[in-house]
Amino acid sequence: MLLAFCLLLSLWPAASVAAVTAAQLDAKGASYGGDGPAKISPSAVKVYVQLSNSTNVFTTDISSPGKTVGAGAVLQLVANKYYTIGADHYFCLYYENTAWNVLADDVYQNIKDDAWLTGYITNTLWQAGSYSSINKDLGLRGDVRVHGLQMALSRLGYYTGALDGNFGSGTESAIRNFQRSDKKLDVDGRAGPATQAALYPLALNSNNPINNNTNTNSGNASNIGTLRTTASVNLRQRATTSSPRLAIVPRNLTLNYFGTTSVGGITWYNVIYGSQTGWLMGSFVSASGGGSGGGSSGGGGGGVQIGTVTITLPGTRVRQSPNGSKTGVVLAKGSTVPLMGQPVSAAGYQWYPVQTSGGVYGYVRGDCCKANFSGGGGGGGGIAPSSNKTYITTGGVLSVFTAKEKPASGFVNIPAGQVIQLLSTTTYTENGVVYCSLYYNNMIYNAVYADIQQSWIMTDAQLTSYLTGTIWNSGYTASLKQEMNLVGDVRVHAAQLALSVLGFYTGSLDGNFGPGTESAVRNFQRKNNLTVDGSVGPKTWPALFSAAVKAYSGGSGSGGSGSGGATSGFGVVNSVEKATWDGDGLKYFPKYTYATVMDVSTKYVFTVYRWEGSNHVDCFPATANDTKTMCDIVGFPYPSRHPTDAEKTKILNDAVNNHANYTWPDFKGTLTGVASIGNKWDRRPALLNVGGRVFCVSIYGWPHGYSNSADMKAYMQAGYYKNNNYYGVMCIWFPGSENHTKPTLQATKDQHNAAINTAYTEAKKIFPSATFK
Repeated sequence: MLLAFCLLLSLWPAASVAAVTAAQLDAKGASYGGDGPAKISPSAVKVYVQLSNSTNVFTTDISSPGKTVGAGAVLQLVANKYYTIGADHYFCLYYENTAWNVLADDVYQNIKDDAWLTGYITNTLWQAGSYSSINKDLGLRGDVRVHGLQMALSRLGYYTGALDGNFGSGTESAIRNFQRSDKKLDVDGRAGPATQAALYPLALNSNNPINNNTNTNSGNASNIGTLRTTASVNLRQRATTSSPRLAIVPRNLTLNYFGTTSVGGITWYNVIYGSQTGWLMGSFVSASGGGSGGGSSGGGGGGVQIGTVTITLPGTRVRQSPNGSKTGVVLAKGSTVPLMGQPVSAAGYQWYPVQTSGGVYGYVRGDCCKANFSGGGGGGGGIAPSSNKTYITTGGVLSVFTAKEKPASGFVNIPAGQVIQLLSTTTYTENGVVYCSLYYNNMIYNAVYADIQQSWIMTDAQLTSYLTGTIWNSGYTASLKQEMNLVGDVRVHAAQLALSVLGFYTGSLDGNFGPGTESAVRNFQRKNNLTVDGSVGPKTWPALFSAAVKAYSGGSGSGGSGSGGATSGFGVVNSVEKATWDGDGLKYFPKYTYATVMDVSTKYVFTVYRWEGSNHVDCFPATANDTKTMCDIVGFPYPSRHPTDAEKTKILNDAVNNHANYTWPDFKGTLTGVASIGNKWDRRPALLNVGGRVFCVSIYGWPHGYSNSADMKAYMQAGYYKNNNYYGVMCIWFPGSENHTKPTLQATKDQHNAAINTAYTEAKKIFPSATFK
């Protein structure tokens, strides 16, 4: 028992000093476990520390020397909970298979997360080259080497128990089963040097996911049924209400589910919603077996080659969908396959759509390959597709070609009056000539950039007007369906926008008719008693676009969310106003409540949570998905990982500069090397929807204020940044808002008011039927 190794409270004298505070411990993810070690019991989730200095551990009295553990040692905490004696804080940890106590001040900065643990095991332990024998007879407990052994056996399917670092009968049995698979190994249940040398390379080459602390269904199986949400429901990272929320799934949405689990008598369903894979609580869904396939994931699957993917790990599997079931195809290290669309995110990874030489279409995981966007049907200069789509209307004949440079002959002429999507607004230069890339007839072509007149480039307002005013109101012209491999097609973009307005589509508005678009069309057809074939044909076309026109102009439409806005998720719009902060703004957006924001330039929508603020709103994005949307708005690549300890230190130390140099997300690029985006988040026009009442606002979106100061303690203790991956707060200004420390420069107020006026002007275009105040 742990108590045999932890000190009796009655014998423990008061410690001298301990600088670490409870707030700092909470910021590291630790929680209070009680007064004294007797309150600490082993936790299911295993957390490790790597000592940065020689550290004293003890079992009886902190005044006694105990034992000194050398720097660099990796030790497992008994639990990620601290206890107190007097004013000081302590942890219990395993050392030499025994539970010891340690001053929290000596280890709290060394607490590591799951990503670090996986990296240490796969990059250090598994690739050590020489291995010491470990076996059950040694009584190993809380040992990171055993944890790594269990992880390897789990990855290869031999071990199904907890990854806990304890060498027990289950671990021994798994080793025996592995040894039986290799005729060169003795079947003795001991992990000797030969067994480890055979095991770890196989584990490194396997693409099965590693789950450090849980055994929940990760969605790798084919869909086993469909469900319909009966209320707006949280999509959770794991099957528990205490797990981080990934997104809010609207009512009356139909999704496929890929697995189930029962927790406390309640069934949870594993689904893909947009680019997120997570769990829905069964209390808010109606489920049935025998799904129709396809899921509701957006992106991917465009059908035209936009580059190549080179495999960097041996034995890389091709999956049917992002993080989905296996196709049975395994690609060798160094092989190259066509890249058939833009990457999508699922289960914490980027996934690239590829097509093998045998004609199999599927996805490979981003950490197993390297993508190059410069091959195939054009896209010269290695340009990646933009997330924010830009279109041109050809004002004359435009010559395009597949070569990187304009050839003397053999180019294709696009006639005047065509609406064409640019691959990216980024250009490339060959021999002094500037070129751009674009989509035409579902292929990527290049063009001399000077041939595209500035007047041809459509503004966001012009694009919205064309989609909603021209295409939505046009008669049926041609069927749109996945097998046509439509890529960068403005008609598909119009269909995606219509499905988004009606609440059926949550993917990217990119003009690519992929599986997510087809699934959304099928769900619309089911809702409206149309033939369910996933094609926008002669009957679906008028039904879809007439319903979208009605919803867009303020009606209820015929979809699932009843959105009155131009983007799914913004909500019903009853009125638009420039309310003053000290009036209705403060009244209708109180602290500790959520609101929905639309960026008027891109029409992208995200959710914010109001934290504090007296003279203006201090808030932050509600989830990591909302943070990603903020990155997408300004064309910044979202950092799916969290900052390292060293990067957090940079951010904390920059508090004196109000985070002018270091932020996360790293909008200025000084932590990751990404180019600066300038002032795109300095004063940004936006619309804030609170229960149908829309306020015109200005946003200062740079993360700032992340520090150990008193006003951030509660924020850090609550750990919101762990969920939303946004380290700090952002500001939302209403008319009449001021800085928190007055007086406010008039130039600052003028800039915010100009953005608010822009939001009001744009709102009239977006919601022409709304009431304006």
